[in-house]
Amino acid sequence: MSRILVALILTVTTAVAADQPLGQIISVDASSVVVGFDASARVAPGMVLAIYGPGRVEKHPLTKEVIVEHPRLLAKAQVIAIQAGTVTARLSARVGEGAIEKGMDVVPMPSDAAPNAPPTVGNLVPVSAAPQSAVRVALPVVAPDGDALSITWSLDGPVGRLGRIGARTTTLPEVTWYTPGAAVSGTITAVVRDPLGHATTVSVPVQVAIADEDLRKRKPMPFQRAAVDRRPARLEREAGGRWWALDVSKTIGVIRYAPGWLTEEGYKGADLPRAPAALAMHEGIVAIVDTTARSLGIFGFDGAKRRIINGFDAPTDVVIDANGVAYVADQGAGGVVMVEPDGRIRGRLGRSGKGPDGFSGLSRLALSGDGSLVCLDSDQRQVMRYDRFQRRLETWEIQGDARDRPADIAVHPRGVLVLLSSGRVLVFNDKGVASESLPALGASGLTQDPETIADSICVDASGEVLVTYPGVGLVMRYAADGKPNGVRGGRLLTNAITSAASDGRMFALNEERDKLLVIDSDGWQVGRIGGLGKEPVAIAAGGDGRWVYVLDQARCNVLRISTSGASDKPLVFASEGKNPGQLSEPTRIAADDAGRCYVLDPDLGRVSVFDSEGKFQFSFGSLGKGAQQFADPRLLAVAPAGDACYVYDYDKFEVKKFALDHASSRANHVGNGGGKGDGPGQIRKLADLGCDRLGLLYVADLGRLDVQVLDFRGNNPVSLHTWTFEALGRAEATAMSVSPDGQFWLVDETGISGTSW
Repeated sequence: MSRILVALILTVTTAVAADQPLGQIISVDASSVVVGFDASARVAPGMVLAIYGPGRVEKHPLTKEVIVEHPRLLAKAQVIAIQAGTVTARLSARVGEGAIEKGMDVVPMPSDAAPNAPPTVGNLVPVSAAPQSAVRVALPVVAPDGDALSITWSLDGPVGRLGRIGARTTTLPEVTWYTPGAAVSGTITAVVRDPLGHATTVSVPVQVAIADEDLRKRKPMPFQRAAVDRRPARLEREAGGRWWALDVSKTIGVIRYAPGWLTEEGYKGADLPRAPAALAMHEGIVAIVDTTARSLGIFGFDGAKRRIINGFDAPTDVVIDANGVAYVADQGAGGVVMVEPDGRIRGRLGRSGKGPDGFSGLSRLALSGDGSLVCLDSDQRQVMRYDRFQRRLETWEIQGDARDRPADIAVHPRGVLVLLSSGRVLVFNDKGVASESLPALGASGLTQDPETIADSICVDASGEVLVTYPGVGLVMRYAADGKPNGVRGGRLLTNAITSAASDGRMFALNEERDKLLVIDSDGWQVGRIGGLGKEPVAIAAGGDGRWVYVLDQARCNVLRISTSGASDKPLVFASEGKNPGQLSEPTRIAADDAGRCYVLDPDLGRVSVFDSEGKFQFSFGSLGKGAQQFADPRLLAVAPAGDACYVYDYDKFEVKKFALDHASSRANHVGNGGGKGDGPGQIRKLADLGCDRLGLLYVADLGRLDVQVLDFRGNNPVSLHTWTFEALGRAEATAMSVSPDGQFWLVDETGISGTSW
């Protein structure tokens, strides 16, 4: 059959554009075909292909020569993979009768809606784990169409008793579950979405079973490492879920974040660019624009150099399409330079000059899911657009204050997003009208930072939008509906006054100590609460994370603040004085799972206990040298079950344990631990104490520069582990926070480190 004749007939009979390239079947099986297209083909994952077989022919009435062939549509297939010049497509619909054979013609049908199938789930296996451990949970989820997936995770069960998950969103169907320290049952729920909006909800039964275990055999496992001086820009997410960014804090480098955002790592290689300006990922490689060398470097995820492509003039951005073709923004070259996967320059889009078809300030690029390209010309305040076949579309104008310079561009299910330098995001609809906008960092209500310059914008597979502000080292996050829902940066996590809740959240006082910061399990600040009293000096999360208690030293009272997001008025209790239930000069506070509150008052040498409604229960301790007395009490920790309390007596270099009997309102001295020294269980100068649900005591020592885990469930402590601050990721530690489930965080002025074991 003549390929030219077929193309002419298809233009009439199938309404397929005449410039669509033809492919031919290379191989076929019962469910899929492999098709070869020529280099001009612009085929993208999800696109529908039409498969044609021989049909009716028309012959000359006299010579009997074939004049016209009418190919017959046999089937439709959907592209699920593109690799090495071939296309794999899933057979999605049989239209006509007849076998599909090697050599048959295939035509892209870009106007057809893809018969996309939702993600499917295989057999689920319940998960059983030991307490206070890290368990990988993998789901048997498959995308039949080969779509990229976005998974949102949650825990369902007793509030605050199921531990936490290592990442709120992932691109792979797996996550780490940090189990609680007590027996419990529940479910891990995952909502799996594909790019076309199909969603499948999966629930996996999970349980924690208590069993005898030698805790000495456990090893520390870091789950968070964040530096305060990081200034991320140009965020991108790889298919495996890790985030990549340029760190512009000092010399520009490349950093990576684990899927849950908490752990960062450097990206090193002998030939990495000296001045990286942009990066993009595709199938295990990262392309990095080097402005100094005026080149595009192609590297493996391991940092190994694949190739360096030279010949650019002033490159500023790069994106890579589904076929591996790189598009480089290069105003010096007059437009967008197209680079084949093998490094050959294919051509250029646009021209240098002003007007709707010219570039004078080309700066950033973005690709849509259908392969179309949008280009930002910051000088002309224009959005230039090309379809997947590089045909120029209508140019859009960016209206507004000329001083608010367009900074970056991205594509979102809601439209094309244009980031302005103020941080405001314009949302353009398909008519090129900016019908709405997203607020800037300063207007989000999540930070007190002054207005600062926004640098880049990125859209996650979940539909969330991220905007970087490298000048202050912050990243702003918006939900898929455009509402601000988080801000992050190393310095937000280095507050010395913190408390970890049992649901994975962290609470902290800001530097001014006038706001309580609510930080989710991924390290995003998601809320700020004011009205903390006159002089807050300590906080404690309790009641399974339902409340945070704030100690106001100036007024000698405690505020119980709800963490549910409701605007409930804080419960205030205690007052100044020396009578039972009163406070003189309180310094430390703790809370248990039942919501009981414990306040250390060194001036009176005692601990006062209040129930979850703020009613005074009892107090214990006094100044002196007896077993029930303290010389200089400095620190306080309480077991989550509320059955034990630990007090650090600075002058005696010891930690005293008290058994708590709430029914009879008594505290009985059980034993002492410590003693001055560097041996197991000894102490020098403690920075913090904490206790987990297993009854283990965590001791951060500024004198020894280490953290000890002590089994103090009996009358005397037994040393289980000693880890130096350096081994835990910090040179020193000004504070420590311990969750009820045994994860602990160390904070100093340079950053924060989180560890489980």
